Amino acid sequence: MFRRPYLFLLLLGMGVGMGVVAAALSGIREMPPALEGPVDFAHEVHPILAEHCYQCHGGGRDRAGFNMDSREAILAGADIGDVVLPGNSAESYMVQLLLGTEDGLQMPPSGPGLSDEEISTLRAWIDQDLPWTLEVDAVEFADSLLEPRRPELPEGDGHPIDRLMAPYYEEHGIEPPEPVSDRAFARRVHYDIIGLPPSPEILEQFEADDHPEKRARLVQSLLQDNQGYAEHWMTFWNDALRNDFQGVGYIDGGRMHITNWLYNALYHNLPYDQFVTQLIVPTTGSEGFVKGIVWRGATNASQLPHMQAAQNVSQVFLGVNMKCASCHDSFTNQWTLEEAYGMASIFSEETLELIRCDSPTGQTSTPSFLFPNLGEIDPNLSRQGRQMQLARLVTDPENGRFARTMVNRLFSVFMGRALVEPLDDLDADPWHSDLLDWLAIDFVDHGYDIRHTIGQILSSEAYQLPVDRLYDAEEPYVFRGPLPRRLSAEQFIDTMSVITGAWGEEPRYHPPHQQEAYADMVRTWRTVNNPLMTALGRPARDQVTLRREKDPTTLQALELTNGETFAQLLERGVESLAEGALAAELNSNGDVVTHIYAHGLGRAPTETEERLAMALINGEEDAADVDSEGADATEVDRDGLADLLWVLSMLPEFQYLY
Repeated sequence: MFRRPYLFLLLLGMGVGMGVVAAALSGIREMPPALEGPVDFAHEVHPILAEHCYQCHGGGRDRAGFNMDSREAILAGADIGDVVLPGNSAESYMVQLLLGTEDGLQMPPSGPGLSDEEISTLRAWIDQDLPWTLEVDAVEFADSLLEPRRPELPEGDGHPIDRLMAPYYEEHGIEPPEPVSDRAFARRVHYDIIGLPPSPEILEQFEADDHPEKRARLVQSLLQDNQGYAEHWMTFWNDALRNDFQGVGYIDGGRMHITNWLYNALYHNLPYDQFVTQLIVPTTGSEGFVKGIVWRGATNASQLPHMQAAQNVSQVFLGVNMKCASCHDSFTNQWTLEEAYGMASIFSEETLELIRCDSPTGQTSTPSFLFPNLGEIDPNLSRQGRQMQLARLVTDPENGRFARTMVNRLFSVFMGRALVEPLDDLDADPWHSDLLDWLAIDFVDHGYDIRHTIGQILSSEAYQLPVDRLYDAEEPYVFRGPLPRRLSAEQFIDTMSVITGAWGEEPRYHPPHQQEAYADMVRTWRTVNNPLMTALGRPARDQVTLRREKDPTTLQALELTNGETFAQLLERGVESLAEGALAAELNSNGDVVTHIYAHGLGRAPTETEERLAMALINGEEDAADVDSEGADATEVDRDGLADLLWVLSMLPEFQYLY
């Protein structure tokens, strides 16, 4: 008998509507109506073409014989013939391609495609005979401050972050609420620093502690847990540095993992400037980052190893997304193809020819840094010499962008949103520039100590505020507290292991410094990816990942309800609770229920929860059948215990940090 009748409700709760599913399955997209009224080419049409079309059909490029640099070029058509019919958008081949209704082809060939509103605008433009403004205003891109800046702290007592936030709250009419409870705070910092929930004993001791600085002291004690810290933060850095145990390139030697070097760097708290230097100028064990991935088969010039190194160093350490500029001058930021190749040439043994959209230009590149006012790269040096120069320029204390990029990313981890968004575009405007610059200066002042900056953020009252449940991504952002954050795939599975005592199997890495508290634990990051982890957001790591997608998805709903991997995890957990080491400590079914709630949610079950849980693990069909002696029973119904673990893991209280 199916024991989980709430599957359909769960799917609805995760936002899966039947209309969405039907539309996705149909593969048919209706043609939106043309926009009413005259269109402005410079401000309405040109931005759409620049974002979606010019990569292949602008700037002199004419893929498939089609160029869009002028009205005349568009009317000249492509190799196949006419592309647009002035005055008749509905019959124009271009519109059909944008909708994906022409022989299964769709333009652009990758990405989400144009929105209905964008297609409506282009339809109106074609219907109105393709009006073309000869002078298009040049696009101006933001350019952030490069040098460091030391903001003056507002007068008063208290934490520096909170002193900086006080004028911000006043400006936005915000009265900060009381901080979260001790239990909620302890749960947050444990997950944020070591990636595991606090034990019931730690929670009880923390609540009983009456020291006024107990929260700051808890943060510092967790930051001194070298193994717990390293094991948790491996996930963050594996995502950012594209490091994993298996995947594209590993089989034939086209890729190297850096796991041992990375773990030791985190365990010993290697200062961040040295950390980055050893990645740009590899030492034994760190070579894999700049080596990149040697892709098999035909490879686009923008994906060759030297260009990957340029892209990854720029994105991870400087907050610069160079992916567009690696193929052509970017339409979304100020970076050019020449600048991308200048960075790539630092990592190449040979002189590079600029390749624009797979077409050789005949122009060669010279090794150069993105910010030449900080210094230049000597083209006469060896590749290692050039990489050493690059490392010095990237980590130069006068390069304020380096520190800002890191503290911005840490702020995002703990608050759910960064000071500057998106994470790989530090040229965007911060919502609190003084806070960003102060965190960066403090980071440098303390020797690029990442743990110090983590301690600064986590001991602030801003971090301890209740989560902002009114956040609306469509509205201008105003900080009212951290955003709710979902546990990562690794945290989710590790928490299940804390509850059941059944840890990961077949680890691919064994930490060299094994602390007694972690002797029996095989943390999830040490195992290879599987369908459950993929569904919960663990990436393939063939690309830089600075933030995982946190919103629930259909894949998660399916994997968490009917997935074989999760079923096996629950089965091993039930076996461990019923027969493993924990079973000797749990003398009754009541003890089992108390243990599960205490370790999974950090609290005791309510009276209703306890009654329902006891009904499940006692094998009762109705909770009303559980009598007063039910908690003393020792015979566990294994299917019921699996259901209890499943139900607990589906609770938002389990999956989210509030």
